[in-house]
Amino acid sequence: MLLGTAPTGRPHIGYFVALIKIADFLRAGVEVQILLADVHAFLDNMKAPLDLVAHRMSYYRHLLLAVFTSLSIPTDKLHFIEGSSFQLSKEYTMDNHRLSAMVTEYDAKKAGAEVGKQVRSPMPSGLLYPGLQALDEEYLGVDFQLVGALPSAPRLRKRAHLMNAMVPGLAGGKMRKIRKSVCEEGNVTDNGLLSFLDAVLIPISHLWREQARLNDVSKDCVQRPFVGADAPKGCVFTIEREERFGGSLHYSEFAALKEDFAKRTVHPKDLKDSVGNAISHLLEPIRAMYANDRE
Repeated sequence: MLLGTAPTGRPHIGYFVALIKIADFLRAGVEVQILLADVHAFLDNMKAPLDLVAHRMSYYRHLLLAVFTSLSIPTDKLHFIEGSSFQLSKEYTMDNHRLSAMVTEYDAKKAGAEVGKQVRSPMPSGLLYPGLQALDEEYLGVDFQLVGALPSAPRLRKRAHLMNAMVPGLAGGKMRKIRKSVCEEGNVTDNGLLSFLDAVLIPISHLWREQARLNDVSKDCVQRPFVGADAPKGCVFTIEREERFGGSLHYSEFAALKEDFAKRTVHPKDLKDSVGNAISHLLEPIRAMYANDRE
C-alpha cells in the first residue's frame, strides 16, 4: 500500500490520524510504502525550495520512524521512497506529458483543489499535482493507497483508495494549542478534540491494552493507556476532574464519552485538560528519541 506525504512544512498532531491506519496495516503484515513527495512539495505553489525540501524529507523519515517505534509497531515492512528518485526519469516525464494530453483543465483543477489546496488563480504546476499522484501509483506498483488520487486517470490499473476521516482543526482550521481550541459545551458535531480523541487517542489506548495483554511491547515503548491509576479494568480513557466537581470519569468506549459531553456531564475545560495531557503523554517518547538523535 502507499501513503504519500509532501514535506511542505512541519508535521503536526493531525498526522496521527493517517499513521494510526498505517500502524494497523503494518501489524497485519502489509508492505507499506511512504512516498516522501519532494517534487510534489515544490509544485504545490512553490511552498518550499528543493534544497529545504531535501532536509525536510530526512526529518519526516526520522519522525515517522520514531512514531511507529514509540507505539511498538513493527517497521520491517515499512519503506520510505523519495519522489525525485523516479519522478525525474525520462519514462516518468514522458508519461506525465501523455497524461496531461488526456486530462482536461477542469478535472485537473478540481482534483488539485482537493490535493494541493490551490488558490483562485492556480499556477500550472499545481494542475500537474493530481496527475503525478496517479502516476506514482503506477510506478510504485501499489495495490491500494490510503489517500485519494485522480479517479479518472485513463489506462491505469484499477486500485482501491482508502479514505481516512478528516479531523477538524483545533482552532480556526489549524492544530494550535489545546487550551485555545474551539470546544463549545455540548457540541459533538464540530469538535476537533472529540474527533481527535475518537480517531487517534482511543485507538492507541486500545492498541496499548492489547500489547500489554500479549506482552508485545518493545524496549523503546513505555506507554500505558490514557487512564487514571484508579480506572476500572477495561477502560481506555479518563476525563480528569477535581473531586469537588464529582471526580474523574472513566470510559471503556468513545460513544459513552461523546454522550456525556453532549449531555454536558463533561465540561469543555475537563475535556481540553484530559486530551492535552494524553497528547503530551503520547509525544513524550517521540520527543525523547528526537532529542537523543544527533542526525
